[in-house]
Amino acid sequence: MKPDERLVQLTQREVELLLRYAYPFEAEAAKLRACKPRKGWYEVQIGAYWLSHWIGDLSYSIRNVRGAGLHEELDALCCVLENAGWICRTRRGRRVMNHYCHALGSDA
Repeated sequence: MKPDERLVQLTQREVELLLRYAYPFEAEAAKLRACKPRKGWYEVQIGAYWLSHWIGDLSYSIRNVRGAGLHEELDALCCVLENAGWICRTRRGRRVMNHYCHALGSDA
């Protein structure tokens, strides 16, 4: 996994919502489609840059959907992606909050 990538665990429904409402570019859409479920979860490695784009695109979609249920699902998916953006791994494999990664340095 590249240093700027995050491992995001998603449900099948969340993957479907991302493909439809986050407007991913083809390379990222292919990553989502290629995910295989493990214990009910789909794990995708995605760069922090694309996470922020997906959050923005989902926010746009939230403003344009009509159903309250779909609105809630997209809002919850934004929270999942935002939380994934705050977690990273150090070189020694420890999971830490993203804002501490730079403070720990590359040897952490």
